[in-house]
Amino acid sequence: MLAPSDRNALVNDTAPWSEGDNEALAAFYAMSPRPALDEISRILGRSGRAIQARASRPQLAQRTERGQMRACIVGCGRAFYSTHRFDRYCPMCRHSELVRCA
Repeated sequence: MLAPSDRNALVNDTAPWSEGDNEALAAFYAMSPRPALDEISRILGRSGRAIQARASRPQLAQRTERGQMRACIVGCGRAFYSTHRFDRYCPMCRHSELVRCA
């Protein structure tokens, strides 16, 4: 847990996630052993909750050797963790009506 004085160091905590932030987070999750959440939080300048929430979206905990970060092809363009080369829809678009009707 960060001390109150360390919370001022979270300069990116309210900023939108950039592609570089996503790649950095994916690199941390690919490391073996994975760095502690406090360390990732300090390096990226975000709270532990923000790190955990973002990590759950691109499915970083379920990484495979063939997987990588890809952009959604439906139109939203969100970066997401794709487990294989044919996985091209982000989780949000995969469950939308647009994809189900196609």
